[in-house]
Amino acid sequence: MVTRCAALVAVILSLMAAGAAAADALGTSTAYAISVRLDPRTNTLSGTERVEVANDTGQPLREVLFCLLANLGAEPNPYVARSLEDAAYVRGFDPTWTKIRSVADSAGQALAFRLAAAPPTLQTYSLREGILAIELASPLPVGARTTLVVEFETKFARALRPDMAVVDGVYIWRFGWHPIVVSSASSGQFALPAARYEVELRVPAGYRAFCGADRQALVASVDGWTSVVAASDRPVRSIPIVVGKDLASLSIAVGELELEAVYPTGGESAARFALLTAERVLSLYRARFGDVIPGRVLLVTDPAPGLYGLAADGMVLWGVDVARMRDVPVSGTCDRLVEYLLAHELAHLIWGIGAGADFNAENWISEGLAEYTAVSTFENLYGALVPNVFSHLGAGVLEGLVRELVGPFNLRRDVEEYPYIDLLRAGYDEGIVKPLQDVEYLNGLTVRTYKKGYLVLRALESLVGSETMTQVLASAAQNYAGRTLSVSALEGMFAAAAGPTLPESFFDDWVFGDAVAGVAVDGLDVQRRGDAYAVALSLRAEGATLPVTLEAALSDGSAVRVIWTPLTARQTLTLETNLPVVRVTLDPDEMLLDSNRYNNHWPRRLVVDHPFRDADLPPVGRPLDAYAIDISVAGISGGFRRDHAWAVAVVPAPAFDDVSEGTGPLLAWNAIAAWNASFGRDLSASFLASLASVGLGAEREASATLDTSLALDATFFTHPETGTPGTFWAPTHRLELVFGAVGPLPDVVPYVQTIYRLDGAPATTFAAAASVTCGIPGLGIPPFASLDISVGGRLRIAPLLYLDAGISAGTAIVGSLPDDFRLAADSLSSFTPEPRADQRVALEVVLTLPPWARHAGRPILGLGHLDGLSASIFARGSLLPVDGSKALLAEAGPALTLSVSGPLGFSFHLTLGYVVPLLGNGGRPRFTLTWGHLP
Repeated sequence: MVTRCAALVAVILSLMAAGAAAADALGTSTAYAISVRLDPRTNTLSGTERVEVANDTGQPLREVLFCLLANLGAEPNPYVARSLEDAAYVRGFDPTWTKIRSVADSAGQALAFRLAAAPPTLQTYSLREGILAIELASPLPVGARTTLVVEFETKFARALRPDMAVVDGVYIWRFGWHPIVVSSASSGQFALPAARYEVELRVPAGYRAFCGADRQALVASVDGWTSVVAASDRPVRSIPIVVGKDLASLSIAVGELELEAVYPTGGESAARFALLTAERVLSLYRARFGDVIPGRVLLVTDPAPGLYGLAADGMVLWGVDVARMRDVPVSGTCDRLVEYLLAHELAHLIWGIGAGADFNAENWISEGLAEYTAVSTFENLYGALVPNVFSHLGAGVLEGLVRELVGPFNLRRDVEEYPYIDLLRAGYDEGIVKPLQDVEYLNGLTVRTYKKGYLVLRALESLVGSETMTQVLASAAQNYAGRTLSVSALEGMFAAAAGPTLPESFFDDWVFGDAVAGVAVDGLDVQRRGDAYAVALSLRAEGATLPVTLEAALSDGSAVRVIWTPLTARQTLTLETNLPVVRVTLDPDEMLLDSNRYNNHWPRRLVVDHPFRDADLPPVGRPLDAYAIDISVAGISGGFRRDHAWAVAVVPAPAFDDVSEGTGPLLAWNAIAAWNASFGRDLSASFLASLASVGLGAEREASATLDTSLALDATFFTHPETGTPGTFWAPTHRLELVFGAVGPLPDVVPYVQTIYRLDGAPATTFAAAASVTCGIPGLGIPPFASLDISVGGRLRIAPLLYLDAGISAGTAIVGSLPDDFRLAADSLSSFTPEPRADQRVALEVVLTLPPWARHAGRPILGLGHLDGLSASIFARGSLLPVDGSKALLAEAGPALTLSVSGPLGFSFHLTLGYVVPLLGNGGRPRFTLTWGHLP
C-alpha cells in the first residue's frame, strides 16, 4: 500500500520539479536581475527581481504573466492519505509558496496585479495562486521592452525530498524559486523558459552558498551576512541554489571546464569519485555532441534520502544514499551503477536543460535522450552484451558473494529491457509522447519515458546508423540550446539525414503509438547443392516490424549476416552458404524492441548451470532469450524471464525430539516443489508443495507431513483520483482461489479456499479481507467450513504519531474444524503452543511513536547503514473457546524497529519486541525478532 502511494507521489514530485513554467517564455531576451536573502529562521528567500521583458508575441501586450511554481506545493494532496504523505516531510506536511509583496515599473510606479489559478497541466490541486498577472500601465508595442520590479518571498518546505526543501540544514532549490515569465497560462505545455540571469544571494554568516552558474563570486561579508553573486553567460532555465552550514567543496579544471563537488562533512571520498566520473563523462559528451556543456558544473551530494539523481542548469544532484551505497559491502561495489546514474544526470545538461522540452507531453526528449546518451556511453566504455556492471570487482569473499547474488548483471538487459518486458506483460504500454491528461496507464509512465524511450532510440540507431545518429543529435543539441526541442522537429531532422533508411511510420508507431513487435525463426532446412548449401529459413514477424539483422552461424565457427525486411507475417528466406548452417539468430546485437527474444534463435536456447560447468563460460543468470535451468546440490530450478519460475529441492532439516524423552537429534528432511507464473497485471498462479519427513529410529515410526496448494490470484483495478492528470490503476480488489491438501500422510485433508482482499490506498489506509475455507467432500473426511473476516486501518493522531488497529473474527460454519484448520489466536507470541479453536475474535492495537531517527546513515561495520530508529507499543488479545470454556488471552509490550540499508540498495527493517502475557494461562514473557523488506 505504501509502496504504490510512494511511487505515485515520486512521479508527481519529479514532474513538478522537472518543469518550471506553464508555457514557453516570451523569448530568450528576457533578463532577470534578482537580489534575495535567505532567512533560516523562517526557511524563506525574500527579495526583489527586476525583469526585462521584450514583447515577442506579435501583438500589443497588456499584461505579463508569471508562473509561481512554489504555490503548486502550497496545499497537501487531498487524494492521498495524510499518514502516507508524512513520509516525505520532517513533521507532517509543510508547504512551499511564493507571496507577492509588491509590483512596480522601472520608475517605481506601482502596478496592479492579480493572482490566478494555474492550469491543471501536471496536477489537479493547489492551483489557486499558480499564476501572477501584472497589468501594464499602457499596452507594450510589438518589439518594445519594459522592466518590471517584483518584490516576493518564497518558502522552502521542511521535507525529506531532494528539491524545494531544507534537509539536515541544507537548502536546495533548482527551478522556480522566484516568479518566472511565461507567455500563456493555457497552452498545455510545461516547458522551462530560458533567460539571462544575474543573482545576488545573501546568506547568514557561517553558511556557504553555491549556485549553478557560469560565474560565481563572493562579494562581501557585512553585518553578519555574506553576499554571493552568480551569473550565466548564456540564456539558462534557472540558477539553482544550494546553501548550508556544514558544506565543503573540491574543484578541478579540465581545459575550459570547471567542475566543483559540494558535499557534507564526511563525504569527501564520494565527492572525489563524482569529480573523476564527471570529468571523463563530460569529455566524452563534448567529443560526441560538441561544445554544448556549460563551462562550470556543480556536483552536489543531496542530503535527502533515496537512490536518485537530478539535474539543473550547471548542476547535478545525487542522493547521499547513492554515495553511501557505492562502498557496500566492499569498496567500489556500485561504482559503475553510480557512474551510469551520474552520466544520465550529466546528459540532462544537453537534453531537457540545454535543449529544452515540453515536460508535459514530450518528456521523452529529456529523459529518453538522456538515458540513451548515458547507456550508449557506458557501453562504449565497458561493452554492450556482456556482464558490465559488477565485472570490475576483484577476488574476495564479499566480492564473490555480490557476483553470486546479482549474476551476470548487464545494464542494457537488467536496467532497461527487463522493465520494458514487464511493462508489456502488465499491459501498461502506450505511446511515449502524449499529454498527461490523455495517459491511460499512469503506472507505466516512468518506464515508458525512460526505459522504452531508450529502447526506441537504440532501435532508431540500428536503422540510421551510429554515425547519422550522432550527427543528428549533435545538431539538435547545438541548434536548440536555450530553446525547446519538439519531437516533430527531431523527427524532421532524422528524416532529412537518414532518407529512406528510416521508415516513414517509425515515429508514429514507436513514439506516438503503442506499437509492439516480435520476430521469430521457426526452423531451417539445409540442402546440399554441389559444394554449396541452400538454407531455407522459416521466419515470422508480428506487429510493427522493422528491418532486422539475421546471423547464420556456420559449422566452422564463422557467421554470415544479412538484413531481413519482413514483408508478410510468415516468410521463407533462402541463403546460400559454403558450409552447413548450425544456428540462426535474429537481431544478434539486440537492437530492436522485441517482445520475445526466446524465439529469435533456432534451435531454441537452453542454458544450464551446474556445479561441474566450465568456469570459463559466462554465468547463466536470467537471460531474455533462453530458458534457464540451475542445478545445485540441493535441487533444480528453472524459468523463463520473469514470466514463470519453478524449483524442486530436498533439504536436510536437523530436528530434535522432546528432550524429556531422551531421544536426542533426529534424521529429518524436507522436500519442496514450487512454481509461479504471471499472466499479466490481473492474473497469476502459484503452486507450493512441501513434504516434511522425520525418521525416528526403532522407538517411533517415521512420519511425513504434506502441505500443498495451487492458487489462482485475480486482481481487480479501480481508477481513483490521485491529483495527477491521467489514469492511475489501483489494485483495489484481489480474489484468490486455493486448492490444497494438508496433514500427515496418508490422512491429508483436501480443501478449497476463497480469499477476498480490499485495499483502500492511496486515498485511505483502510484494508479488509475475508476468506471461506471448505473441506472437499467425498474424499474421506467429514464436511467442514469456516469463515474468517478482518478489517484494519491507521488513525493519524499527529504527524508521525499513529494508532493502527485491526480486528478479526472467525468461526466454523459447517461441522468441526480439523486440527490444521482450527482458528489461531492471531499473533499471540507469548503463548506456546498457540491456542486454536473453532471460533475466534482477535483485536490488535499498535501505537507507533514519532521516530527517534530518520535517515541517520550510521555505518554498520561497512555492510550497510542504520537509517531509522522508532518505537511502538502494542496490545493484542483473542477470545476463543478452549477446553469447553471461553478463554480471553491478551498480551502487550514495547517494540523497537531499526531500518537498515544494505548492499545494492536492499533495505529492510528489524523489529525487536518484548511481549508480556496479561490474561490467560500458558503464557510467558519473551523477546521476539521479526524482519521484513523495505521498498
